[in-house]
Amino acid sequence: MAQSAFAQSPKAPQSNFDFAIAAGNGLYVAPSWSRFHGLGAKGKFQLGYGLRLTSQFGSNVPHLTAPAKLTTGQNGPGVLFQETIEANLDTLTLQNVQVNSLNASIHLQYAFSPKLEVGFNIDAIGFSFGGQQSGRFEARSAGRAPSTEMASPTTFNLLLISDNDLGSVNSELYVRYWLSPRWALRGGLGFAFSEYTTSRTLTLDNDRFRAKRLMPMLAVSFAPWRGGQSN
Repeated sequence: MAQSAFAQSPKAPQSNFDFAIAAGNGLYVAPSWSRFHGLGAKGKFQLGYGLRLTSQFGSNVPHLTAPAKLTTGQNGPGVLFQETIEANLDTLTLQNVQVNSLNASIHLQYAFSPKLEVGFNIDAIGFSFGGQQSGRFEARSAGRAPSTEMASPTTFNLLLISDNDLGSVNSELYVRYWLSPRWALRGGLGFAFSEYTTSRTLTLDNDRFRAKRLMPMLAVSFAPWRGGQSN
């Protein structure tokens, strides 16, 4: 009976509700909903979509110059193969980071068995909100004296490629193990971007600054209709 409880139609859509926490050089909490569809005859490879609310927190977090045209000298796919231009990386250090991002997400997953899954997800598009705060701005690019600047979370989020991204996005690489037909633990790594926009344009005609934080992540998953079953 225990084995049959995990049985499911290989291509039946599956919806999950998750609550994730990542901690390290900062913290984020992320409740989410996702829906997967199995591909192929066995449905082991699964493609999904979802919605995630990520709230990021941190103290004295340095945010570096964000736009790809400044960090690597070019936009587009080629940014992946360019070295960072260190001289262009100015720093905005924020004492109390709190960025809340509501994003549609893309999910890829492979089911090794009814109990064990490995996957990856990433935010695609959405918006962020949070309070305005002051930060210490240091301009390596101009050699000017540090100043205090006001900044707020960048409103619009869009997944592009690496430093071409806009706003605050989150991604996770994970392993999920189903403890029962409805409940699972999911662990791995969370890679979260937080981005702030200053109230005025600063050196290099830039007003966007980003922090990238890679942290261990742990989540609880609940599937009320796993494999099309209700019980």
